[in-house]
Amino acid sequence: MAGPTAVLLTLVQYGGTFVASFRRGVSSASRAYKYQQLGVQFTSDWVQEWPWFRDPPEILTAEFTSITIRHRRWTRRYDNGYGNGTLLTYIGQIREADGERPWSSDPAGAADISNKQTACPYKLNVTLSAQTADGAGPSRVIDPVHSLRVQFTGLTPFTDYTLTVFAVSRKGSSLPHSEVLRTLQGEPGIPANVTGVGVAPTSLTIGWDPPVPPLSRIASYTVCWNGCYYYTKMSVSADEACSSEDLSRPRCRAKITGLREDTEYSVTVYATSADEGSGQRSTAVRLQTGEGAPGLPRDLRFTNRSQTMLNVSWLEPEEKNGRLLQFRLNVSADEPGSGRRLRRAAGARTFTLPARQWDGRQLNDDTPYSQLVEGLSPGTAYRLEVAASTSAGFGSWASVVVHTLVAAPTVREQPRVVPERTTDTTVQLVLPAAESGGGPLSSYLVLVATAEGFDAVQVVPSALPNAEESEKDELGYYVTAALEPERVQRDSTFVVGDGRYYNSTETPYLNQPLTTGDKYWFGVAVISRIDDDNEQLAFQQIGESIVVLRPPASPVLPVLLAFLSLALFVLLVAAIAYRKRIKSAIFKNPGNRNEADVPLEDVRNLEKPVKIENEDMEDEEAIYANEQPMQINFTRIELKDLAERVRADVASGQLMAQLQNVPHGLTRPCTRGQLAENKHKNRYINLLPYDESRVVLEKVPGDDFSDYINANFVEGYNRPRGYIACQGPKKETKYDFWRMVWQEKVARIVMVTNLVEGGKRKCDEYWPTERRLRLPGMKVSLEMVQEYSDFIVRTFSINHGNLNRVVTQFHYTAWPDHSVPLYPSSLAKFIRTVNGVNDQAAPTVVHCSAGVGRTGTVILIDSMYQMGQREQAVDVASHLAVIRQQRANLCANLAQYQLVHQVLVELLVSPSMAVPAAQLAARLPQLRAPGPAGGPSQVEQQLSYLEQHRPVATHFSLGGLQLEGKNRSPDVLPDDSSRVFLDPKIKDNYINAVFVQGYKRQDAFIATEAPLPARKYVFWQMVVQKRSRIIVVMNDLEEEDVFWPTEGQADVYRDVEVQSSGETASDGIITVSLKILCFESGQMTETIDVTVLVLAGAEEGGARRRPSLPRAAELLQLYSAYMRSAAPLGALPAVVVCRNGVSGCGLFLTVCFELEHLSEEQELDVAMAVSVVRRSRPQFITGLEQYQLCYDVALSWLDAFATYANFQ
Repeated sequence: MAGPTAVLLTLVQYGGTFVASFRRGVSSASRAYKYQQLGVQFTSDWVQEWPWFRDPPEILTAEFTSITIRHRRWTRRYDNGYGNGTLLTYIGQIREADGERPWSSDPAGAADISNKQTACPYKLNVTLSAQTADGAGPSRVIDPVHSLRVQFTGLTPFTDYTLTVFAVSRKGSSLPHSEVLRTLQGEPGIPANVTGVGVAPTSLTIGWDPPVPPLSRIASYTVCWNGCYYYTKMSVSADEACSSEDLSRPRCRAKITGLREDTEYSVTVYATSADEGSGQRSTAVRLQTGEGAPGLPRDLRFTNRSQTMLNVSWLEPEEKNGRLLQFRLNVSADEPGSGRRLRRAAGARTFTLPARQWDGRQLNDDTPYSQLVEGLSPGTAYRLEVAASTSAGFGSWASVVVHTLVAAPTVREQPRVVPERTTDTTVQLVLPAAESGGGPLSSYLVLVATAEGFDAVQVVPSALPNAEESEKDELGYYVTAALEPERVQRDSTFVVGDGRYYNSTETPYLNQPLTTGDKYWFGVAVISRIDDDNEQLAFQQIGESIVVLRPPASPVLPVLLAFLSLALFVLLVAAIAYRKRIKSAIFKNPGNRNEADVPLEDVRNLEKPVKIENEDMEDEEAIYANEQPMQINFTRIELKDLAERVRADVASGQLMAQLQNVPHGLTRPCTRGQLAENKHKNRYINLLPYDESRVVLEKVPGDDFSDYINANFVEGYNRPRGYIACQGPKKETKYDFWRMVWQEKVARIVMVTNLVEGGKRKCDEYWPTERRLRLPGMKVSLEMVQEYSDFIVRTFSINHGNLNRVVTQFHYTAWPDHSVPLYPSSLAKFIRTVNGVNDQAAPTVVHCSAGVGRTGTVILIDSMYQMGQREQAVDVASHLAVIRQQRANLCANLAQYQLVHQVLVELLVSPSMAVPAAQLAARLPQLRAPGPAGGPSQVEQQLSYLEQHRPVATHFSLGGLQLEGKNRSPDVLPDDSSRVFLDPKIKDNYINAVFVQGYKRQDAFIATEAPLPARKYVFWQMVVQKRSRIIVVMNDLEEEDVFWPTEGQADVYRDVEVQSSGETASDGIITVSLKILCFESGQMTETIDVTVLVLAGAEEGGARRRPSLPRAAELLQLYSAYMRSAAPLGALPAVVVCRNGVSGCGLFLTVCFELEHLSEEQELDVAMAVSVVRRSRPQFITGLEQYQLCYDVALSWLDAFATYANFQ
């Protein structure tokens, strides 16, 4: 290890005979010391003299390999005239010093000094020279200088030594001179006795003894495993590793963690000095960790399935962590929203399979294990969980949710025609109820057959064409509407031919008007669907054809048609001239035009696409344009009129008319997207980008088709390329998507779809999560995630070569499948957040799944939001006509088009009335304080704004109905948009009830008046048909208004019997337990448990009071009781009853909405709650007293619950 260490001794003397002798002490195990002596002799002609040191020896240097000593002078003494003798010998002795060693707590043993000469292995160099001064004599001091050099080797670094020097003559010895010195530090020694003192599955405890001798002051030890210079090492301080209090062996210890189970490691240890660096490694020892629990089994899935069976397979885990013993498979019904289940859920079935063992042959880890599971239910989600075990127990559980195959629904009846509701272009149908055969009911499809002999066998889930596809393929039948089951349960009537779009986000179903005098066959298909590979269909049709009524002849009609034709011709000529002028302006510099430039005509009210061909053009050069009238702008709306115009246009059908006047479907060439090489890049085969406005990517070398992506440039406000509308990226287009983002210098991405909706893949996860996304020449990293209640903001950094950019993604997560967001304020907040990030003058990428419906909705909102801020006006219809020329079907249906207007009202007109929860207590007195000069308070101003913008109810569906004696007030009638419809089979099925939206759910409540005595039967029919399980009753009922039986009694209403089984009262709430028995043909078919919660009010003078306005604490008690009862019931609507169906119902429904909003968003917005519930019944919230009470309830809720701490 360490090289030899030397002591260099230089002696100076005057004349005589010299003997230089040095002894080195060598330690043995017994702590005794031996000495080695070396000497040099020479003679002088001088007389004998006694040796005497005039000056002591001087230590010049102490090196790692030598020690140098100089004796400056010695002299003769002439006490007797003959001197004191001739110097015979210098003797030097060196030994380990007495006392403690610098590196050990053990005392050093005393060493014996012996003058006995021994064989000396040290190399000895002697140099002698003399100089004599003039006039030498007895009294003079002669100073000849003689130099003697002696080198000692083999000393130990970092060790104390005692060096003793004395002179010997014939007269005797001089007095000895001693010096204690320490050799310098060298490279640390090698740790000894390395071994394993503790073994665990993922850790090893290593022990060792310090080096003896240490050769240096050791500061730390380094433990290495599997070749530390290449793999892994760990350093630990010497004080921490080697406790001075623990004298057990081994003295030093360190624990290695994070190891793999059941794995052999090669371990070494070396010491490190703070001054001399690191020493050599110890001899490697091989240690093995213990067995651990195994990792996740791989590739858990089903290999075959039926309605009652699953064949489950999986592979061994990559990390076995020992010898696998067995596998355990759990199969249990999965409950939506249950999250991670316990390993042994109630009702779970468990299977145990032994693991394959090594039998001398090569085992293939990719040979799957399998288990057949039978006796399951159709269309049911099952959670499969499998884990492997070793001697350490079971490891992690792999989990997957799979579905058995669905069974076809049961449709027992045919659709029925309502003859009295048939017009010259429409037919009203009553759709039959369907029962699930196993699996969810997904949709009702209304089919129209135009050819006689239609075969129902043709109706399969994979062949459900809309009218356009049917006409193109000459199928003879088409789907005119796709309806959600909830809609059919709420209202089983449907008008065929009303001209609206139904479920047209991806597949547009136009309920096109019927042709007068033609024969039609109608049917309904009910689909039970989990995903594309798991769906079944049941079909029922009306056997006889229906002839649409002819309208009566009118002599005015031909004249009117002629006039319209002439007007259309004039407008067409003007439009063509206008188009030429616009195109001339756009293309005046053709050298700068590229394939992605789009002529953006400023068009209004576009009609259907028409192919225009010039005789000088080849067929492939034909262009597509749209017939359009001259620009007459009736659709621009000033902001001061926006809210009122939106309400009026919704009620009058003007918004529907605007949407129908804009072209729908593909109206321009899409040749690039139709190429066979690009078809796999499209998510939907019938939604392709227009050639003239598509985003053209820079080609990848060697791939001529790499310039294609399903995306189009779309015009914004005063920005020809303000947006890029594209489909949700697929796995195979992820790279193309990020290439587009980089090429167009995109800074904002807006995503308005979830990855999976309704069990169907809508978009692939194209962004990185934990690990960096590596693409050819590009890296994308996730830097930050901010989560809100309805959306997520992710920040990415993109590295491309030496350049870096930041891109922000805004992901809206609250858009329901096949619908629109429940309230526009949520989307308004999202749009404001998007606009809070600068777009860096680059296009904003907007995508949903197909890149049309929701994408166009957001683009339309954002561009009109910017227009409204700058011009104090918006023109939604005109801008929709423009962007529809750049990508098909943007803002695809009426619900989305109405949403655009509602969100713009929120963004541009509605004052912000939200109050943060943490500020409510301080802000409420300010809101109620009178305004300047005694003017109205802020609360009063809010209510005044709501009164000015109160929705207008329509009652067209009530036309022709006999309503006398069926309503408590003729001024309170159900609105068309929210009316509750009952089964048409029931005679006299009218009820004054409306569906009301909750904060998280459409149609969460049914608000109705207390039934008149003669209308109780209809009320209980509604409870049964709508499957309500909770009835909330406000405190304004009179005794004769009570519609439930007293305790222990029963009321019978034809085929419904209502029994009261119990009644309790607590905290001002009376809870009544009811049981409803349903009968059919004298046989009981169903039993329903219903809870009635009655707000009784506080006691005054021993009697219950029934004030017109409850207290805040009472409303809060009622809300709490409702939430406790509703929690286990899921999505069933609750019925809310007050005497007139307005005052008490509106108050409770507003409180429910505002408190749920407060809990989710940590802010109170009473105005938003009122505006939402008033959409169902405009009379809700009858005055300032009720409006202020809503604030009081929210404040009481914050004070009462500990969750208030979360709002700080």
